[in-house]
Amino acid sequence: MDIDDDLPPQMKTTIRDYTELIEGFWPTILQAWEAHADKLPVIECDLADRKVRAYASAGYIDSLSARTREAARREFDRIITEGGIMVFVRDPEHHVLQSYCFPDITGASGPRKPSPSHQRPDNGGPPPMPAARKPRRKKSATGKTGE
Repeated sequence: MDIDDDLPPQMKTTIRDYTELIEGFWPTILQAWEAHADKLPVIECDLADRKVRAYASAGYIDSLSARTREAARREFDRIITEGGIMVFVRDPEHHVLQSYCFPDITGASGPRKPSPSHQRPDNGGPPPMPAARKPRRKKSATGKTGE
């Protein structure tokens, strides 16, 4: 379901809510993060092949479109400073690569369930991030719908 289903067609965006899908991948996302945390990776969930991969953040972000690269780099730096991770959802069926930021994934009680602070679509290469609560999200300025 699109976040903006109630908008007229000319105002709709390509932002999709993948929060529930991320919850299904969450244990594997945490395993990928923990296995490579010392390298501060970005994590990608590929919906087509149902795989979770950890990538070197610099190379992954550099592969994004020029339009979204710097915003993604700033967002990644911010979320890492907060003790969180950046997760990209690749949805080839809908030509979407969308990023979610999960702040402070480890607390005193250990790893927490996904609660994204940002979700962003990207139109020209790998990422994307919107706002609300369930889980907590915040909109960021980039949009992607084409591979």
